[in-house]
Amino acid sequence: MTRSSNTIAVGWVLLAFLLSSAALAESKTIIVGYGIITPWRYGISGWKPFRTVQPGDQLLFKWLGPHDVWQFPAKIAYDNCDFSLATKLYPKTGIFGAHYFYNVKDIQKGSTLYFGCAVGNHCARKMKAKVVVQ
Repeated sequence: MTRSSNTIAVGWVLLAFLLSSAALAESKTIIVGYGIITPWRYGISGWKPFRTVQPGDQLLFKWLGPHDVWQFPAKIAYDNCDFSLATKLYPKTGIFGAHYFYNVKDIQKGSTLYFGCAVGNHCARKMKAKVVVQ
């Protein structure tokens, strides 16, 4: 390799690093729901602050008490709180609660993600969230 070839190769590597760093810097962690201590709770289906996310973002589900996190396969399942084909993302917890991070993937770009709590009648009490991936 000549000196100019090495310089060009180093330039491309540097450019790739800078672009990937910029993409990482733009990703964010978004708390699902309202409040600080226990945002994943009843009545959050109207949650709006960050309903639109980007691939690379993380959704943070955080709660106290016996709750869980499921992902619905489609809007109709979300609307009807039908967990029969949903995917369990985090199991039911005790009174001390827990937190769960969901990573938004590139392949989900242009889709809508649907989440809910399957404990008791929690989903029917609007403990569910809809997130649009841009």
